[in-house]
Amino acid sequence: MSVLNRLKPVAFLLCLTPAAFLAWNFWGVTHDRPEALGANPIREAEIFTGLWTLRFLAITLAVTPVRELLGLGALAKYRRMLGLFTFFYACVHLSMWVGVDWFFDWKSMGESFRSKRSGVCRTGIPASAATHARPRPTSSRTRPTWS
Repeated sequence: MSVLNRLKPVAFLLCLTPAAFLAWNFWGVTHDRPEALGANPIREAEIFTGLWTLRFLAITLAVTPVRELLGLGALAKYRRMLGLFTFFYACVHLSMWVGVDWFFDWKSMGESFRSKRSGVCRTGIPASAATHARPRPTSSRTRPTWS
C-alpha cells in the first residue's frame, strides 16, 4: 500500500477543516464571541464558503496535471473526494445565500439578478445555466469498456 493511499483519511480531515472553522465561528457568534465573523456574519460566511468552493475547484482541477507531471497515479483516487468537497462547499454557499441571506424570497432574488450591472450576472449565470440544462446525447461509445 503506497503512502498516498494511507493518507486519504488525513486528506479527508484536512478538507473538513474549513467547515469546522466556520462552525466554530458560528458557535462563537451565538455564545461568547460576537466578533468571530465580523460585523456582518452572514456576508462573511458567504464569502468564506464561496472562496473555499473556488479553492477546492482549483485543487480538484489541478489533480490530473500534477498526477501526469509527477507520475503519481495514486492522486487519481483523491480527485473524486476533492470534487465532492467542492460540491459540498458550493451547496453550503448556495444554501446560505438562498436561505439565510434572502430567506427564500425568490422574487427579490430574481430582481437582484436583473438589477446587477456586472456582466457575470447578465451573461455568465444564464449562459452557465443554459449550458448545464441542455440535453446531452448518450451513447455506448462514451462509456468506458471494462474487460
